[in-house]
Amino acid sequence: CEFLDADKAYEVEEHMNSVGVGLEEAEIAALLKVSAKKGRADRVYRYLHKLRSGVRCVGESTAAIIEEWFQSSEVREVGEEDLDARRVREGVLRNGG
Repeated sequence: CEFLDADKAYEVEEHMNSVGVGLEEAEIAALLKVSAKKGRADRVYRYLHKLRSGVRCVGESTAAIIEEWFQSSEVREVGEEDLDARRVREGVLRNGG
């Protein structure tokens, strides 16, 4: 992850998963960072979901990575064509606001 070799980082994650080693915040944050730096939006959102489902409260360094992603130019290009305001509104209402 430090060398921004996303493919190798994903291989390590797959190996960890295959031997039953779960990712903790530090590993997810590292994968999130390399994914964001490489513009791999699909992976960014995958790791954001892992954080949401597995970490109660992220640390400051992880929050900074997330904030940097949402301030990047890459995020502006993700999903714009597929945005359906009605579905977003329904989802917000269905999930309690």
